[in-house]
Amino acid sequence: MKTLYNFMRPKKKQSVRFTVSDRFLDEEGNLAVWEMRPLSGQKAVEVQEQTEGQSEVRRMAACAAEAMIVPDLHDKELLDWISEQEGRPVLSAADALLYLLNDLELAEVIRLYSKLIGDGVSVAALAEEAKN
Repeated sequence: MKTLYNFMRPKKKQSVRFTVSDRFLDEEGNLAVWEMRPLSGQKAVEVQEQTEGQSEVRRMAACAAEAMIVPDLHDKELLDWISEQEGRPVLSAADALLYLLNDLELAEVIRLYSKLIGDGVSVAALAEEAKN
């Protein structure tokens, strides 16, 4: 490789749109569409460092919460509403996600996030693909 061109223009991984459950509806009564994108390497490391010592489920939920585009789990209005409902300050996207979802919905969001980031893709498979 004579240049760094291949590394200066990486293929951007697309966000995914999905529905979580029939508990979340839009203004017209249709299933609300959620959207998530992969985190940058820097942001993923940040989240992992912030959640060090916590369970793997909490760590993955925190990553999924940070990756969420819709709904914006950092939105002040949403966090204020959740805080009011909880009777305590809810300041993080991860706490907001845990408040909004039940256990089955949370498992699905974590599964989708894992799939989005390619969790479970073997290095050997990626190496074979690179050869072709």
